[in-house]
Amino acid sequence: MDAMKDQGWSDLKASSAEKAFERGTQRPVEPGEGSTETPFSFDLPGWKTMEEGLVIRAVPQGGGFRGGEEGFQPARSEVFKKFSVRSMRPVINFDTCTKCTLCWLQCPDTCFDVTPDGLYDANMDACCGCAVCEAVCPVPDCITMVNEAEFNDNNSQWDAWQKDKDGYQKWMTVLIEKEKLVERTHGFHHVGQYAEEAAQAGED
Repeated sequence: MDAMKDQGWSDLKASSAEKAFERGTQRPVEPGEGSTETPFSFDLPGWKTMEEGLVIRAVPQGGGFRGGEEGFQPARSEVFKKFSVRSMRPVINFDTCTKCTLCWLQCPDTCFDVTPDGLYDANMDACCGCAVCEAVCPVPDCITMVNEAEFNDNNSQWDAWQKDKDGYQKWMTVLIEKEKLVERTHGFHHVGQYAEEAAQAGED
């Protein structure tokens, strides 16, 4: 409940989650209980048909940005998505981005697409909201994690910025200023925040 409040969720949402948790019951599962179906079955190859080693097919190499010849967009699984567990998402200030590549390189889910103009668009179908991009970005407020409750789609921020840069800037500024009012226990609000907190903890 405290974690939800730290991320900016309302008291109603937090209390609702707490009540749902309290209604749950736990008990040991006894032998013989559960599904009787066989979860997996395998056809074991004979020694004449078995390949020399175990083959795990990799995700194919990506290509140009959204099917084009410029930029780069990694190939991703069509069925495995992480956005359903996300509680926060990155909001990007494309006007202050220095194209340093750190968000793209450090993202554990390779959710950043390289746009034709060399900027980085977070693909919201692939983003799990871990905040690594915000932590490694060297430009203050260039990437800010914002409460997922502020959004109702996974649309491209770069597309929105391309269509209306002034409108995007106003929308982004409101979200970032609102987020700064929330005390959260993970991620940066500004570069150097962790060092400041460590120094303050040492003084206490």
